Amino acid sequence: MLEFTATTIEIKIGSNTYSMRVPTYKESIDYRANLKKIENDDEASFYALLDYFEKLGLPKEVTGGLQLDHLEQILEFIIKGKKK
Repeated sequence: MLEFTATTIEIKIGSNTYSMRVPTYKESIDYRANLKKIENDDEASFYALLDYFEKLGLPKEVTGGLQLDHLEQILEFIIKGKKK
């Protein structure tokens, strides 16, 4: 029998730790499709990323204050499962 459970990761930002789940395949596809629609709009792409992370459990108030490199590392980790 196969049994699957949602994977979560913990992210420590400053003195706070946040739990974020890894996206489903459909959520990943939907996010990429949304980015293609707004590909030339940096501001819309940024807010799409904040929405995506919030859906996965990381509040916008937190992600909005992170450095770009940190956002990229989180995104790469949830997509590939490893750090840069």
